[in-house]
Amino acid sequence: MSLNMTPASLSTPWWIGLTSLWTGRKSMSYELASIYERYLPRFKQRYSRATSQDEWSAINAILGCRTPQYGEIALACDDCPYQRRTYCSCGHRACNQC
Repeated sequence: MSLNMTPASLSTPWWIGLTSLWTGRKSMSYELASIYERYLPRFKQRYSRATSQDEWSAINAILGCRTPQYGEIALACDDCPYQRRTYCSCGHRACNQC
């Protein structure tokens, strides 16, 4: 018989609740963009005055990464008929997709 002395709130990692994030992207993700999309209205209410212009620029870059905002690129294989179109990345150093 084993006894678990850990309270339930401490035994469950904090990030487990994030698995329910769904923002309309192709799949569930832990990307900054999906978190910003979900919580940006609340963030703006609380921190809009304290957020610098550089921070807003970073948020906008991350939200636009791999979307039509930065354009599209066509990729094609020289050896076979495979072709694919993909969106360009933002290139921001804080973006976890780049």
